[in-house]
Amino acid sequence: MKDQKHIREHLSKKNEILSTIIKECPTYSIDSTNNVFHDLMSCLIEQQIHYRSTKKIFQKAFDQSSLKELTVDNFELFEPFAFAKMKPSDKKTESIYGVINYFKNHDFNWSELSQEECMSKLKSISGIGPWTIQMIMIYTLGFKDVFPTKDYHMEKVMVTKFGLDPNTKFQRQIRELTEDWSPYRSHAFLYILEWKRKWM
Repeated sequence: MKDQKHIREHLSKKNEILSTIIKECPTYSIDSTNNVFHDLMSCLIEQQIHYRSTKKIFQKAFDQSSLKELTVDNFELFEPFAFAKMKPSDKKTESIYGVINYFKNHDFNWSELSQEECMSKLKSISGIGPWTIQMIMIYTLGFKDVFPTKDYHMEKVMVTKFGLDPNTKFQRQIRELTEDWSPYRSHAFLYILEWKRKWM
């Protein structure tokens, strides 16, 4: 696609190491649900968004439920299968029901909101932290300029491939390195993850 070619060219000009990564892994794929509730539950139950998970705890439970899409209205049909696969802590249970209560009381179209508006609304949901918000922003809502600096896998690549020092203001180093990749930081994140999956 022309747009994807432009993004690759933009990012490749910004950083030599990133350029090499993109040459070695010039594509990635996301089959997004576009369902914020569904993917929030994935993050809470799986402790990982299901697009990236290898354990597939959430997906297996969802398949067993025979549902086509997880919503706040049918969660009770999914719940027995999900909780059979895990023993949620009190904190996780509280977070799960915090999401359910939020969606019962807020009905709007996420696709009509700006990146800033989505970020603000996700931050207001009890029990949802920055990493989960960033996963939803990238994988579910498809925003182009989000970079999760505290993602475990990204941190490893930043040390081993980009040569950052994890012992000296690590998060600031990542932010400073990736700032110049705007407005396509989400794409950079996805290219790097795809490279890590294949080469590390």
